[in-house]
Amino acid sequence: MTPEEIKNLFIKFYDQTINLDGLVLFLDDVEQNNSLYYDFYFKMSNPNDVSYYKGIVTEELKTFVDDFCSYLNIEAISTILGTEETLYFNQELYNRIENVFKKVKYIDFDHSYYQPATNQQVELNYRIYFDHIKIKEYWDYDSIVIYNVVRPTKALLNGKDCSIRTAIYAYDEFLSDKETYYETEKYFLEIDTILSEYPLVSSDYMAQYYHIKFI
Repeated sequence: MTPEEIKNLFIKFYDQTINLDGLVLFLDDVEQNNSLYYDFYFKMSNPNDVSYYKGIVTEELKTFVDDFCSYLNIEAISTILGTEETLYFNQELYNRIENVFKKVKYIDFDHSYYQPATNQQVELNYRIYFDHIKIKEYWDYDSIVIYNVVRPTKALLNGKDCSIRTAIYAYDEFLSDKETYYETEKYFLEIDTILSEYPLVSSDYMAQYYHIKFI
C-alpha cells in the first residue's frame, strides 16, 4: 500500500480525527521508510483548552496507531508536529495549582553543624517567609516538575532576624540530605490530587515533583 492509501484508510478507520479527552489529533502525512515501516505525522488542535503533557498525549496516541498497524500488519512511529507547548496548563488548572502554592507562606527547618571547639553539635532553627511570584514548569520523558517561584521577604534564626541569603544557603544544605519528594510531600501533596483529575497531564508512569524556587 502507498503512504497516501494508508493515510486515507487511517482517517476512515478513526472517523477523521482522534479525540483524547477533548484534545483533537488528525493524521497530516505518512511517509514510508521501507516495505513495512512508516512514519505517521499528526497535527494537534486544542479547541476545548485542555491541559496536557505531550509525552502522555504521544503515549495515548500510540495505542490508536498500534491498533491500526496491527490491522494492516505494518509498523509505524508517531510524531506530533507543530509548535504546541510540551506542557500546557489551562487557566483553571494554573489557578488551582497556584492556590496550593499560595497557602504556604513560610518554611521551617533545622540545620545543625559540628563545632570542634566545644565538641558539640549545634542546632539551628530557621524560618523563611516568602511571597509567591509565579509557577514555572520543567519536564522530562517520565516526569514533570512544577516550581513555586517565590521571593523571600524575611528570615529568622532561632526566632531572631537573620540574613535571608544565609537562611537560603542553610535550606539548600538541609535539602541535600532529603529525598527528591521532600517538598512535594511536606507542602504540596494536594497538587497530586488536583492533577489526577487531568488525564493528559498525570499518569501512573509519570513522576510528579513540586519544589520551592527562591529568586
